[in-house]
Amino acid sequence: MRTIDIMGNKISEESLEQSDFILTIATDKTGLLDVEKMDKCYQYGYMAVVQNLDKIKSITN
Repeated sequence: MRTIDIMGNKISEESLEQSDFILTIATDKTGLLDVEKMDKCYQYGYMAVVQNLDKIKSITN
């Protein structure tokens, strides 16, 4: 599983270079199979978007 995490991180890093906006979301060190933390991660993502909504809107206009 750690190998898959590392591979996914490497692919993500390369994709970030092409991004207009990067939103970093705290995940409490949640792993790929930590499905019991899914609701909490959703909440973290939602709050990150709410906190950055003005910045996100300025990029999409």
